[in-house]
Amino acid sequence: MVLIYNGTHNKIVNIFEKIIFKVLDKILNNITSLME
Repeated sequence: MVLIYNGTHNKIVNIFEKIIFKVLDKILNNITSLME
């Protein structure tokens, strides 16, 4: 049970990290485009 939980938990964390990085990347791109 613990291994299964850890596996799914890691997958969920990876998905959230990807989403967060995409959002941060868009925000940074917007900021840099506004600065120009």
